[in-house]
Amino acid sequence: MNKFFAIRIYIFVAILLASLTGFSQYPSMEVSGFDFNKNLKSIRIKNGSSILPIGKLHTEEFIFINRSSLSSKLVNKLCKRYVNIQEIGMLHNSFSQKNIILIGSSFSKKEMNLLEYLSTSNKIILINDERSFLSTIGHIQLKKLDPLSFDQGIQIAFGALSFDQLKSTGRLSYMPAELAGFKATLLADSISQISQEGLHAAAYPGATVLVAKGGKVVYLKSFGYHDYQKIRPVKTDDIYDLASITKIAAATTSLMKLESQNTFSHQDSLGKYLPYFNKSNKGSLIFTDILTHQAKLQAWIPYWRSTLDENGRWQKNTFQASKNENFPIQVTEDLFLHKDYKAEIYAAIAASPLRDTKDYLYSGLVFYLIPELVKNQSATVFNEFLSNEIYQPLGAQSFSFNARLHHSMHKIIPTEKDTFFRMVQIHGDVHDEGSAMMNGVSGNAGLFSNAEDLAKLMQMFLQDGNYGGQQIIEKGIVHEYTRCHFCHEDNKRGLGFDKPLIEYDEEKSSVAKSASPSSFGHSGYTGTFVWADPENDLIYIFFSNRVLPTRLNRKLYTMNIRPRMHEAIYNALN
Repeated sequence: MNKFFAIRIYIFVAILLASLTGFSQYPSMEVSGFDFNKNLKSIRIKNGSSILPIGKLHTEEFIFINRSSLSSKLVNKLCKRYVNIQEIGMLHNSFSQKNIILIGSSFSKKEMNLLEYLSTSNKIILINDERSFLSTIGHIQLKKLDPLSFDQGIQIAFGALSFDQLKSTGRLSYMPAELAGFKATLLADSISQISQEGLHAAAYPGATVLVAKGGKVVYLKSFGYHDYQKIRPVKTDDIYDLASITKIAAATTSLMKLESQNTFSHQDSLGKYLPYFNKSNKGSLIFTDILTHQAKLQAWIPYWRSTLDENGRWQKNTFQASKNENFPIQVTEDLFLHKDYKAEIYAAIAASPLRDTKDYLYSGLVFYLIPELVKNQSATVFNEFLSNEIYQPLGAQSFSFNARLHHSMHKIIPTEKDTFFRMVQIHGDVHDEGSAMMNGVSGNAGLFSNAEDLAKLMQMFLQDGNYGGQQIIEKGIVHEYTRCHFCHEDNKRGLGFDKPLIEYDEEKSSVAKSASPSSFGHSGYTGTFVWADPENDLIYIFFSNRVLPTRLNRKLYTMNIRPRMHEAIYNALN
């Protein structure tokens, strides 16, 4: 076997394996720094109509020509890091003028002529090894058709990698850890060891870990299975119930966006935006205090308990087993809540007593109310506002409430087997009981996502509200929300965001000792965690479903899995 033929066999096998395994780890994160840079230098571009890099994602319709080849499948998978793509089987001349057509395979002369014609009214990007450029097409020419080359070509197309005269748009890129300043082997071995410890101790059945540095994803890997039956392995693009990470990824983010639009101020009172509460002792509460959890509010209210009578049965006009006009809110497949019960939740919040002291106590009460505030101020329902204003511009397609309505159940990680309220295995529905009674949509919990999309949001925060070349949140607002407002009063919190302890305590801290004072993030009750550090330009995401089969499993905490892993990431920095 000659050398040239052996190389071609190797490339074919590499692409085949990548397609079959679904890229649990991306090729750009598996090669050495030397090979990565050398390969990048071999790429050529032609920027017809100045289409490259791709700008706003939510104003375009993306079409991918699926040629049923291995390279086509690979390009499609890599594109989906950044955007949702409509797949078609062949070229035709009836595309609308706003389409961007991404193509990753070779074409006949006749097809190339059709591309030339289409490019006069459409935006077309060709990513392949064609030897001649079409003048009006954004063309990324690869010297080799292997996974790494396709990977780099897609990153260039979406502005994740700076290349030649094309500047990065601030989207997350993917590259080897050593190029971002890590000891790559130490990073991978440390994360793997701690993750496996948790698996072996049954702290969780599976987990996903992401690390990004300087806008570069350098580590993304999943461990274990969806559940303890060990049938379905966790994949890196699987969807998790974020639990209280919803507070920053949905509620707080929406408030920052409203503040950018001058329709909200965290210095105003609750009653200004929700007049219903002016009749209670909550109307004068200031959002600065509410969001830093020092507004004297109770920690929580178990709303579901008020639906039961003294014998433990559902009270009249609370739940029934079938859906109709009066019982439209689906809590499980066989349990539907009365349409008026939202008023009961509001009344319970309004009637709850305030504490005597204005000190820190974590409370989710007002976060249940944020969706109505957003609707009042934007004339758009909460989940649509977030999608239109935040998630679509980020290219974050997995963010959703009521995940079962938007994703395959095979992609959604299950949470707890509920033995006291819903009496079912929770899967695709929000784990939090109160949010379930709000039709799955609240600012307290209910948001689902994969790790990469949450990383996009956190990277936008690190870039002062900018991502993909767009100023999504006005400059300065992210800093205002993520700074410690009352450290002098022994309250570590930002506005909505968690912060490091003012004085580090290993037994109490959920973050690494090395995390800077400017860092911020949040944890989720289901076993999720996200943290960003502006001083080190670092993002750490840990997803697990530690509440399976029961929330009584606290090994994730007692083993200090998340802070130990977080510290190991800092230790792996050069």
